[in-house]
Amino acid sequence: MASRWTFFVAGDYGQKENGIELLLHFWNIDGTLLKSIHGSKAEYRNIRWNKNGDYLATASDALRIWSKDGQLIYVSKSEDLLWGIDWDSQYKNIITYSEKGKIILWTYNANFVKDIDN
Repeated sequence: MASRWTFFVAGDYGQKENGIELLLHFWNIDGTLLKSIHGSKAEYRNIRWNKNGDYLATASDALRIWSKDGQLIYVSKSEDLLWGIDWDSQYKNIITYSEKGKIILWTYNANFVKDIDN
């Protein structure tokens, strides 16, 4: 059975002491590096695709939404570093969890909705 996936993405913490930036790496199924994306001020702690695999949400110093081609579509800065991330069941909202325990609800295009008390 053939896989419907032709590539995957992994976040990389980098190695600041060796001059290696924080990156998102796009790899094909055979393990060939397709592209690397720079831009975060903090490591990518968590990444999640939406159900159709059209959009990738990443948690770091900001919530970022990427196209499957690796183009940054939306970005919204966070007061805290974001660690956890997930889409809701309809893939219309995103929920994040920060290093300080803050839970935040966002729209699919990275607009802040509200803090959720925990």
